[in-house]
Amino acid sequence: MLPAFIRNQDMFMKNPVSAWVGNVGDWPLKVKLALFEVVVVAIGMGLLAWFVVDGLRRDFEHLVINEQMTAVGFVARTIDFEMKLRIGSLEAIGDQAGILLQDAPEKLSAYLHDKPVALRIFSRDVYILSKDGVRVAEAPSRNLLGSRYGESSYFKEVMETGKPLVRPIIGRFAGQPVLVVAVPLRDRKGSIIGVLCGAELIVPGSPFHFAGEVHNGINGGFHVISPKDGVLVTSTDPKRVLMPMPSRGINPLFDRRLEGYLGPGVAKSSTGIVVLSIAARTVNQDWLVIGYLPADEAFAPIRGVAVRIYGCAGLIALLSGLLIWLFLRYELTPLEATVRHLDRGTDTLEPVPVAGRGEIRLLLRSFNRMQARVLEQNAVITRERDQLEAMIAERRRVEETLRKSQSQMRAFIQQAPISIAMFDRDMNYLSTSDRWLSTFGRGYDDLIGLNHYVVHPDIPEEWKEIHRQGLAGVVLRNDDDLWIQADGSKYWLRWAVQPWTDENGAIGGIIISAEDITAARRIEEDLRESEATYHSLFDNMLNGFAHCHMLFEDGSPSDFVYLNVNKAFERLTGLKDVVGRRVTELFPGIRQSDPGLLARYGQVALGGPPDRFEIFLNASRTWFAVSVYGVRPGDFMVVFDVIEERKKAEEALNNLNILLERRVAERTVELTAANRELDSFAYAVSHDLRAPLRAMNGLSQALSEDYADRLDDRAKLYLDQIGVASRNMGELIDGILALSRSTRGELRHDSIDISAMATALMDGLSGAEPARRVVWQVEPGLRASGDRRMIEVILRNLLGNAWKYTVKTEAPVIRVFAGEVGGLRGVCVADNGAGFDMAHAGQLFQPFRRLHRQDEFPGIGIGLATVQRIINRHGGEIRAEGKPGSGAIFCFTLPADTVEGS
Repeated sequence: MLPAFIRNQDMFMKNPVSAWVGNVGDWPLKVKLALFEVVVVAIGMGLLAWFVVDGLRRDFEHLVINEQMTAVGFVARTIDFEMKLRIGSLEAIGDQAGILLQDAPEKLSAYLHDKPVALRIFSRDVYILSKDGVRVAEAPSRNLLGSRYGESSYFKEVMETGKPLVRPIIGRFAGQPVLVVAVPLRDRKGSIIGVLCGAELIVPGSPFHFAGEVHNGINGGFHVISPKDGVLVTSTDPKRVLMPMPSRGINPLFDRRLEGYLGPGVAKSSTGIVVLSIAARTVNQDWLVIGYLPADEAFAPIRGVAVRIYGCAGLIALLSGLLIWLFLRYELTPLEATVRHLDRGTDTLEPVPVAGRGEIRLLLRSFNRMQARVLEQNAVITRERDQLEAMIAERRRVEETLRKSQSQMRAFIQQAPISIAMFDRDMNYLSTSDRWLSTFGRGYDDLIGLNHYVVHPDIPEEWKEIHRQGLAGVVLRNDDDLWIQADGSKYWLRWAVQPWTDENGAIGGIIISAEDITAARRIEEDLRESEATYHSLFDNMLNGFAHCHMLFEDGSPSDFVYLNVNKAFERLTGLKDVVGRRVTELFPGIRQSDPGLLARYGQVALGGPPDRFEIFLNASRTWFAVSVYGVRPGDFMVVFDVIEERKKAEEALNNLNILLERRVAERTVELTAANRELDSFAYAVSHDLRAPLRAMNGLSQALSEDYADRLDDRAKLYLDQIGVASRNMGELIDGILALSRSTRGELRHDSIDISAMATALMDGLSGAEPARRVVWQVEPGLRASGDRRMIEVILRNLLGNAWKYTVKTEAPVIRVFAGEVGGLRGVCVADNGAGFDMAHAGQLFQPFRRLHRQDEFPGIGIGLATVQRIINRHGGEIRAEGKPGSGAIFCFTLPADTVEGS
């Protein structure tokens, strides 16, 4: 029998980790002393290192905070400078702009174009708003003159306070983040008469554009917040530019910033990163500038220093331990030599050499005496060891068999095609099948060790009672149970609850098995519902239905038997109790009177395609509409309806069509004659009435020229009135002819680009009167189907009226767009001209009826009447709305599916 120390040395050689860690008491003395010294030195050096690192960390925190405060302060001062620069540039030109706005507003745009410094500062544009909020000047030109800003918040505030302001917005026309700088314009008396605005896009190149350009460290950045506007003016994060600032209560540090605290702080960002935050305020607009830097990045250098300091402390502790170990090794060399001698020993133990000094020498002598006694017990221990090894081998075999059995059982449970779960007496999960986990797992990846009532807190009380009964030894099952989950989903289950017993026969818990039979139940319910639907349809369908079996003689259809019929069959045929009877029994002689019917039924019964036909059945003297379908070889189904009334109606309809065609021919002849008479009348109006008018006009002109020296002023005025009246009469004749032609001629159906046609007409009107400054807009994508020539007449009249009635408007605007008037949606023409009183709207489309005096707006009153007749001829409708002095809107539509637009 070997000494314990020698056996431990052997174990150390085979498995050093298990030998050293498994039994600390068996460690060599030199190792334990060396480790103890290492621990003591490590604790001392660790405390010293902690003290040094803590001091460095505090100093570094102050340094980082000072650097961040310097950076944030610089950003705030830079923003202040840029805002002062912009406000100052606008105020520098504001005095002269106010005088021009008061005295010569038409020179404002040229004045702004002559200010290159302001235009370079404001990357979008510089513009002037009148006291009514109308854009009256701009540079560079954006074609936005006349646009209204009366509802803009910055316009209202400057007009109310009379102070300059800077406001971040999303540009109404630019569609991008814009910084608007606005200053008041005053007249010579100091009254505010407008607002001078500069718009700068917050894009790369702008000093206010931080996204991707202005960083704080590597991953940090800056937020510039306008608490008054409640938005982030700019940010290093491009997604947060002009986004709302955080609401109160979300970020306590940000709430303190709003209350005035600007010092350092640590908070979590919106992405969950801990950041160091410093704030400053701008002087000009009281904006809040917040600099943020991830804490990991800010304190990364001090962490590196700390690692090096702690590493040095650990290295010193290890070196001191090594010195102690070398000293002890020298002192314990005789003992180690004895151990190696014993390790090389033979089957018989021999006395070890006695060497060394002091306690080591005494220990070796004592060991030799003890070894003699050990030899006596060695034989006994050897026998007991052999018996123990045999028992261990047997136990390992049994454990391996049990392990395989448990593995197979787990695989059986986990891979079972139904849901299975094993619980202990406290309803904690011991094992589950994969099906149980996916069906009842509530999203858990593993249920082992969890309590069933924690996973299913909403489990009904009746199920808890079932569990209690199972734990009491009762076996329960249900082959058709409804299970409703917390989310409202329903399952039909077949389940069983059975107790399981331990090795002592005591109930250790329960096993629950459940099989989802929802699909099967739904199939059964669908089948029942389908069958009920089929029977309901079969019994209540209005058409007659018959399921029949065809009989053949010598391969030819000779008869058929009724297998089933519905109620409509009996109602339509008048036959009762026909199931099981032959058709030749019900209709004797049908083979001779209707041989084609049996032939067609027989062809379908033999597998031919379905057939549909109408037949006059001689056997019953009745018309039928028949559809026949094959079911299986020899069987067919017939769906039929009696069409006696329809046949009579068809005959009457044919007679009526003949009569109508004759009447249409007669009316066509009459209409042709009426058109000829209308052409004659138009010629008479055009020729016979124009001749006297030309004579009157010519004679009055000759009289005025030849006898001008003999006529007084009153006579000359009468001659002028005769000329004006004759010209008006000519225009009336032209209007009558146009009105008559608007409803005549062939109506074509062209695909028309309304937007292009309206644009061309407006270009023509603008070219004819270039001195007029009219803002007009045509919505793109408007299309219609109709007669191109007539639709052009509609637009020419509506746009011409809009052009005419805006002649006295200060800032005329004409629009063509897809809109709605009085519930009628279509193409609309709107203007801000003279308008009209809705009380007289009924006279708008009456020929020669006008709502304005001739001396105000010339015309003959025939245009809108022509427009209405053309639209009526297309089958459309036109409506109008107006208000005196505020303009009018006309909206017309063509028949459905002919107008397209946005």
